[in-house]
Amino acid sequence: MRPLLLASLLACTVLTNCKHRAVTSPPPASANTLVEGTFITSSGTWSYRRGNDGRDLTMTVAGKDVAWHYNQTTYKPSGGRSSGGSGYSKIIANKGTAPWFLYVESPERLWFFDGKDELVVLQGRNYHLNETRVLTRGKLQGEAEQVPAELFARLPAESQALLPKPTATPADRPSL
Repeated sequence: MRPLLLASLLACTVLTNCKHRAVTSPPPASANTLVEGTFITSSGTWSYRRGNDGRDLTMTVAGKDVAWHYNQTTYKPSGGRSSGGSGYSKIIANKGTAPWFLYVESPERLWFFDGKDELVVLQGRNYHLNETRVLTRGKLQGEAEQVPAELFARLPAESQALLPKPTATPADRPSL
């Protein structure tokens, strides 16, 4: 009986010109941890997925060095992935009395503060990364960048004095 079944399946395959297609699945779903409004103050990895697009941030702290690696990835329907824009940088942190932090304005826009007088914004869109130094050694670099209210409130008074005041404070926003 078994040989007859195998012969029938083989004949069906040959006659109908069936082709085996590999079935692939998208990357496993994981909770988004690179979330708007989050302050990051430790080593770790945070990620964000929306459809086939992904963003990953890895923070590494070694002594006073705080390094970050940011990667943009596209997940293909075939199961593969394509890494787009990627960036690595670091700051010397905790030079002042305030602790360093990273503020997530959005998964594509991150702000790094060294704890004293360095403020950097990383913009990642369309697989292109742009790192802009907003404050360097306590001096404004270029035109004043609009800083989110939550971030502004956490900066020391000396840094706040150099930046335009936010148009809306966290308390002014309606909660949903």
